[in-house]
Amino acid sequence: MSESKKKNPLLHRASSQGDIKKVNTLLEKNGGVNQKAGPYDETPLHIAAGQGHHEVVKALLLAEANVKAMDSFERTPIMLAAKNGHEQALQLLLEAFIAGEVQEDFTEERNDDNLTKAFSRVDLTGKTLLHFAAEGGSVQCVEMVLNTGMVDQEATDETGATPLHLASARGHIRVVDLLMDRGARLNARDLKGRTPLYQSVYNYQRGTSAMVINRGTSPKLNSKELIKQISNLTVGGGGGGDETKNVAEEEEDAEFFRDQDPAPVFKSHNNDDNENAPLA
Repeated sequence: MSESKKKNPLLHRASSQGDIKKVNTLLEKNGGVNQKAGPYDETPLHIAAGQGHHEVVKALLLAEANVKAMDSFERTPIMLAAKNGHEQALQLLLEAFIAGEVQEDFTEERNDDNLTKAFSRVDLTGKTLLHFAAEGGSVQCVEMVLNTGMVDQEATDETGATPLHLASARGHIRVVDLLMDRGARLNARDLKGRTPLYQSVYNYQRGTSAMVINRGTSPKLNSKELIKQISNLTVGGGGGGDETKNVAEEEEDAEFFRDQDPAPVFKSHNNDDNENAPLA
């Protein structure tokens, strides 16, 4: 690894600290607004966006920071702001992104086809901007991205997951509700045949499991039956409760959910702190 990637330059450090005075001073003296550094090849804008330092984001954009710069995972600053739920930074980046796309078209009018393509860009795992926002869990960020009118709710990442799959797996109830209100398909399946409901149950997310079923995946269930079943899904999960559940009880739960949603059988698993690991 080169020395430049071991240490972050001054502008990167100031951006990380949210030190707007130092950032402005460094921009006046040294520039380097689009220099990449650190283990992930990030620009100062990546760092400020990912940490939500919106004043720094604004200063960097005024200094002509590249809003479409990619890090080593091919993530852009706007993706990081959405992923981490930084609404003010995301708003600034969305405005700059759209303005930049219009300028590249050499026209004063917005070209929706080109903008749609731009918003469809993905990182190395196939995630779009909406995937990042949905996974992050900020309903405000998800709404901002949806309100551009340029995103595809049914876009899939490398595992075949839609934004609704990710929000369901993470237990983001308000995001799941919003995505469904905007027409997300409840029965969309990933490459292993898993639905948003399956991902929600597999990851012990009672609230989103209840919401998805009550919103249409299995209308024959009532809330009491649903909560009773989901309350039992606690082996190895984050839902609390009895951790000594036997195999027969797990099979009973599996049979229940298999009857409601023809996805793969529920199985116990260990939580993995690695955010890049598969959800199931």
